[in-house]
Amino acid sequence: MGDDYFRLKARAYLPVCESNRDIILAIDSGIIKEVSVGCAVDRVVCNVCGEDISMCTHKKGEVYGSKLCCGELVNPYDAYEWSFVAVPSQKRAGITKGHKIFGKENDMEKILKAIENKKAFTLDESDSRKLCEYIDGLKKSAKDGVLYRESLTRDVVGLAAFVQPDISGETMESVAKSMTIEQLREFKSAFEKKKKAAFEPVPQLYCKQDKRNNTVENGQFSI
Repeated sequence: MGDDYFRLKARAYLPVCESNRDIILAIDSGIIKEVSVGCAVDRVVCNVCGEDISMCTHKKGEVYGSKLCCGELVNPYDAYEWSFVAVPSQKRAGITKGHKIFGKENDMEKILKAIENKKAFTLDESDSRKLCEYIDGLKKSAKDGVLYRESLTRDVVGLAAFVQPDISGETMESVAKSMTIEQLREFKSAFEKKKKAAFEPVPQLYCKQDKRNNTVENGQFSI
């Protein structure tokens, strides 16, 4: 509709104990889910005529022209209580259930598992900060992994040019991009062995140095 949207959210918890067993069961099963908020305002006016709702002739819930009559709360200054009710005045006023699933820094795997399983959960400010730090660490590790993969891919493509010259560099690069890290390492190792066997350097020839003359010039190059 283009209007500003606001939501008032109160956080509460119930200790798991025998005295709260029935109400916890009612909340979990959906029997208790609607709430009503008690608040204090300067005045309540009719949205049709702008007069005090208790003084005008319009009735809340009825349509006048194209406008549904309701009472507008003007200058609210306190929200002093909220209660479970059977029929709330605001139809969408209800509860959002949740539970804290971790409390230690090394419990991030639990929250990732909850996200993967599409389970609802709540986080406090401290947990949100820890989760952000954990995600930042994952991003950094992922970036390092990308750089390592790019380096490994270049090595495999370069070695393939030596040992498999019939395969074009573009084709080898395309194949390498679809490989896993383990497959790239396996190919690199195999290509390195093949290159070493094909391009093994010839050993340098030399004669044993004459013990009687230790100053033979360029003796190591004599055959």
